[in-house]
Amino acid sequence: MTDKMISIVIPCCNAQDYIEQSLQSVVGQSYKNYEVIVMDCLSTDNTINLLKKNINPKTKIISERDHGVADALNKGFALSKGDILCWLNADDVYLSTMTLATVVDNLTTYGVDFVHGHSVAIDEDGVIRKTQYSWTVNYEEYLAGVNMFTGSVFFNRSAWDEFGGFDIKYKIAFEYQFFDFLFRYKQKKLIDFFLAALRHHPNTLTQKH
Repeated sequence: MTDKMISIVIPCCNAQDYIEQSLQSVVGQSYKNYEVIVMDCLSTDNTINLLKKNINPKTKIISERDHGVADALNKGFALSKGDILCWLNADDVYLSTMTLATVVDNLTTYGVDFVHGHSVAIDEDGVIRKTQYSWTVNYEEYLAGVNMFTGSVFFNRSAWDEFGGFDIKYKIAFEYQFFDFLFRYKQKKLIDFFLAALRHHPNTLTQKH
C-alpha cells in the first residue's frame, strides 16, 4: 500500500436526506489518506447544517452557485490535491470500508490510469435492490455498454488533467465524455470488487430528467 492521497469530490444540492450517509461511508474507510471536497449549490434545505455537523479536518465545504453537476465537479477537482481522483454523489455511498484501499492497491500495483469495479443499486432506505457487475472491455466494446457507475470509477490526476474537464452545457450524462476519453486513450483495470452503491429515489438528477 502506498501513501497516495485520494480526492473525493461530492457534488451536493438539497441532499439533507442522504448526505450524512454519503460522508459516513467515506469516514469509515480503512484507508485514511483522503480528502473530501463537498461542492454545495447553495442548498435551501438542512444540507448545510448537516455538513457543518459532519465537518472534520479532511473535509472542505464550498457553498456557491454553480451551473450544474459538471460545473461543480470541475471546480471541485480544480481545488483538489490528491494523486487519485473520484466523485461520489451526495445520495450514494461506498459499499465497503475497503473501497479506497482496494482502489489504491490496484492503481499502484498495475500502473494503470484508471480502475472501475462492480456496484449495487439501493433504494431510499439503503436496501440493495440490484447487483450491477461491470466487465473488462476494449473501446469498441465499451461503446456497446459496460455497466459502469460513476461512484465505482477512480482515476489518476494526470488523466483528468489531460482530459481538461467536463463541458458544462451537458446537465446529465456528462460523465460519458470522460469515460469515452478514458477507454479510448488510457490504460484500465477492472477490480473484481463491489465498490459503491447507487441510490434510486424520485429526486435523483436522472429521475427528474
